[in-house]
Amino acid sequence: MSTKNKLLIRLALLALLTITLMAGAKYTFGDMLTYQNLHSALHGAGWIGIGLFLAAAMVGTLLHVPAYVFLAICFLIYSGLPGVFIGIAAVTVIFTSHFLFARIVGGNVAQHIKYPYLIKTLNRLDDRPLKSVILLRLVFFMASLVTFALGLSSIRYKDFLVGSLLGISLHFTVIFLLVNFSREHVLNWLG
Repeated sequence: MSTKNKLLIRLALLALLTITLMAGAKYTFGDMLTYQNLHSALHGAGWIGIGLFLAAAMVGTLLHVPAYVFLAICFLIYSGLPGVFIGIAAVTVIFTSHFLFARIVGGNVAQHIKYPYLIKTLNRLDDRPLKSVILLRLVFFMASLVTFALGLSSIRYKDFLVGSLLGISLHFTVIFLLVNFSREHVLNWLG
C-alpha cells in the first residue's frame, strides 16, 4: 500500500471518528449536563465516576472543548485535595491521548518538512525538549494544537509529559484558586 493511500485511509478514519463522537455527544448528553446531575452522578458512582469524568475530558478535548472547562468542572465537583489529584489525572489523560492520537494518525511527519524555518525551530525542540515544552505550556497552557504538533514531532513522550505537567502548574494553580474562591457565586449562578 502506498504512502498516499495510507494517508487517505488515516484521514478517512479520523473524519469518521470525529463525526461519530460529535453525533454521540449531541444526541446522548444534551439535557443531562447540569451541575446537580453531574455532581450526584459522579459522586454516586465512586471510582467509576472518576473514570467517566476522565473519559469525558479526553473525548471532549479531542472535540476541541477547552481544557479549562474540564478543570473548572473538576474543581467544582471534586473540591479540595481530591479535586487537585483528579485534575492532575485528567490533565495527564488529556495530554497522553492527544499526543498518542497525533503519533498514531500522523506519525513522525516532522522528518519530511522541507521549510528551513520550521526545520530550525524543530531542531531547537530536539536540542532542549524539556525547556521547549515548559515554555510552550506556559504560553499556550493546554492548547490541543500544541499537543498535536508535539505529537507529530520527534520529541520523546517522557520529555513531553514531564515538560507539560511542569509548564501548566502555574495555570493549574490559578484555575484551582479561582474556582475555590468563587465556588459559592458559581454554584448560585448555576442554580
